[in-house]
Amino acid sequence: MWGVGQGDAINVNEQINFLLTKLMNDDVVLGTAGTVLAVNLGLTKKGTVDGDETGVREVKIGVKNPITVENARGGDMLPPSLTHVSFNPQIEAVKQTIDWYIKTIALTKGLNPNSFLADTQATSGYSKIIDSLEQLEIRQDDLEACRVFEKERFEITREVNNYFAQSTEGREYKLQTISEDLEMLIDFAEIEIPKTPDEIWRDRENRIKYNMASPVDFIIEENPDEDKTSAQEIINENKLINETMKPKTEGQSLLNQFLNKKENPNEQTGQ
Repeated sequence: MWGVGQGDAINVNEQINFLLTKLMNDDVVLGTAGTVLAVNLGLTKKGTVDGDETGVREVKIGVKNPITVENARGGDMLPPSLTHVSFNPQIEAVKQTIDWYIKTIALTKGLNPNSFLADTQATSGYSKIIDSLEQLEIRQDDLEACRVFEKERFEITREVNNYFAQSTEGREYKLQTISEDLEMLIDFAEIEIPKTPDEIWRDRENRIKYNMASPVDFIIEENPDEDKTSAQEIINENKLINETMKPKTEGQSLLNQFLNKKENPNEQTGQ
């Protein structure tokens, strides 16, 4: 088995679900709607219990089910009245409790609670990265373990696949064997400080100007799973394509030149 079950996260999630149900049903729906209170209006329906008449009935709360009180006395009998009674719903208190639960479980898991809470202040991309440094370090540690796990799982998959590929059933379904030379390449998304296209362009121009980087480095930055050889191949391929798309006139863009070639296929063959 890979990893350990997150029982504490499940328990907190169940509590949050319970609080959300209470918040919506009791505090928001019932609490804000209130109920009608009828005093001494003679609305109680009489029935019989074991042959004796009684005025007791099941109390239902809600706008369509008023609470009725008969024979209420305060010194003398209270005058008849029909009023709407509002409750005191603890909406904000329940919301704060839900946020506290979320913050607590996030902190125990090394996560930034601001990523989960609804009432957070808007911050810049750089500030968000700084606030998440600890989370990013935990993520980096997990990635190293995940790389090992993915490779081990691939090896197991290859062994199981190749075994059944040699069986009668595998040959019947034309199951192909996986070559021993085949390797698993894993590409995890990279998280960096957000930059605008202008900031990226100026940064790369300065690094080239002072011989601190090359286009090969930029390709690897965008996709760390590339190596220098594959990155150089990408540059050579792009260079070849761009050379064939050079504009014939000074004012014609590469895009227009490419579109013109599509519209005038005879020009490519000299016809």
